[in-house]
Amino acid sequence: MSTAKKWSNVAVAMESALGSAITITAISKASEGVVTATNTLSNGDFVKLSVQGMFQLDGRVARVSSVSGASFTLEGVDTTLFDTFHNRHGEQNHLWHIDHHCHHAQRIGRRFRFH
Repeated sequence: MSTAKKWSNVAVAMESALGSAITITAISKASEGVVTATNTLSNGDFVKLSVQGMFQLDGRVARVSSVSGASFTLEGVDTTLFDTFHNRHGEQNHLWHIDHHCHHAQRIGRRFRFH
């Protein structure tokens, strides 16, 4: 018989809105990819990527770290083996800041209550 697993101290982040599109001008191939884009992001923000120029990132959500001027790191996203980023005429390479709220789950019997 298997042992039941219990959750504790669970936090769930839910997307409540996306900010305006930010154009990506470069993404490095590195153990943690570095994105260049004029932005006002802060460490710990989350972004949603729409990337044709490095398709492996398309549709991914990543946490922002090491913000410095117009560049920042995609925390924990290894782009070393991804295709080389390109920004050809007409391609759409954007990201959006995700406005999110963190909700904590409290287990009540078999159900969870979020607050």
